[in-house]
Amino acid sequence: MNRHFLALSLSLPLLGLTGYAPQAQAFTVSGHLNGEQAFEDLGVTPAWAAESRIGIDGYGDYEIDIHNSDFSDVTHKEFTWVNGEEYDFSLAFDGSQLIYDVAGVTVSKTVTQGNFSDLLIRTTARQTGNSAEVKNLFLSDANGSSAINATSFFGCEDASGCDYWNSSQYLQISELSGPFTLTGTSVLSWEGDRPTRSNLAYQIKLVEGDDSQPVPEPASILGLGVIAGCASQLKRRRNG
Repeated sequence: MNRHFLALSLSLPLLGLTGYAPQAQAFTVSGHLNGEQAFEDLGVTPAWAAESRIGIDGYGDYEIDIHNSDFSDVTHKEFTWVNGEEYDFSLAFDGSQLIYDVAGVTVSKTVTQGNFSDLLIRTTARQTGNSAEVKNLFLSDANGSSAINATSFFGCEDASGCDYWNSSQYLQISELSGPFTLTGTSVLSWEGDRPTRSNLAYQIKLVEGDDSQPVPEPASILGLGVIAGCASQLKRRRNG
């Protein structure tokens, strides 16, 4: 076998390997869940949540916060919400710490989780004429970056129909990988008296993922085997 033919025989498997190399799987927008029952039916318990809501003035209520699933661990700051104002926010995870910022007000929390698989963006409004909206979303994780052409929005048209079970909408984003940054815009709007606490709010709930690494596709393993076989054949010919 001449050198040119050997070079070609080695390059072809390499080209094949390139074609069959596993592609990084980006996050997916799984769609909306309407109401708390739909969320309950998922059967997940988010490990942490970043939250924005309107507290009672002077009470030191949670207004910008990061909390665990049972609120036994909460980091929070106060925030002066303006009716109908749009605020830029970001939620970042660097592999060990969650950092939540709303219009320059920042809270952070060191966590034991090394990865999160899902984000559930929940908007809630429980008084007539009130609404919560999270929009202009952009997400970057270990596998890529993309604008998210979807919002989470809930508006309460009649408080009699906005009880706990029927006053929310979730936007689910799945298959996250590694550190991530989510940015967007939030708007809390109300009519009449200023709402308090969780009567008008939004949360970004984080579902813990695993730390497993992607397994190579079978075609990729086959390509590696072909390359090894060609290299072995070349060695035998040189030693013959």
